[in-house]
Order: sequence, then structure tokens, then C-alpha cells
Amino acid sequence: MNLICLKENLELGIQAASYISKEHESLPVLKHALIETADGKIVLTATNLETGIRYFLSGKAIEAGSLTFPVQPLFQIVHNLQYDRVTLASKDNTLEISTENYHAKFQGGPKEDFPIFP
Repeated sequence: MNLICLKENLELGIQAASYISKEHESLPVLKHALIETADGKIVLTATNLETGIRYFLSGKAIEAGSLTFPVQPLFQIVHNLQYDRVTLASKDNTLEISTENYHAKFQGGPKEDFPIFP
């Protein structure tokens, strides 16, 4: 997966996902959200098994793929970024976020581990 979007758009999508994804003792994957790129669309999905949200993010999907990521740490990083253009890429269940002067990696998970959307 590889995509480029504006910080503001990404931050709004992750913030929307954070309202749904909460800490769950027996299912830690519920603290994650799913990001997917397919057919030129970027979709963020979050669920707490009772309620779910799908947020269509405006941006450019360069390469199709999917990955789950921890919502709160990524939201805090995106919120503090200083540049508008953000690149997200995934490789081997790792989400890489980068701007002109910043680069970070998050351990994610495969789409198959994410619960079914209610």
C-alpha cells in the first residue's frame, strides 16, 4: 500500500476512527483501525464490534493494499506534523509515515486480523 494525502484530511479520518476504536482487554485489535487502498480510493475503517465507521479519505492512492494501525499513537503524530503532504506506505505489516522532514514506522497487522464491519 502506498498513498499521499494532506495532513488535515488524514487527521480528520483518524480522529473519526478514534471515536469508535477504544481499548478492549480481550481484543487489542479494537485499538486499531484499518486503512485500505483500492480502485483509487482510500478508506479508513474502525469498529468496536457494536458500531463501525468508514471514512473515505481524499488523497492519491498510488499502490493498492491494506493494513491495520494503532489509532491513538498515529493520531498524535499526525496532529503534530508541520508539513501538509503526508505519505503512508506499508511493507511487511509495518506502516511508514513520512513528510519532508519526518519519518516514523508503526507495527501494524494484516487485514485478516481486523473484525468484520458490523
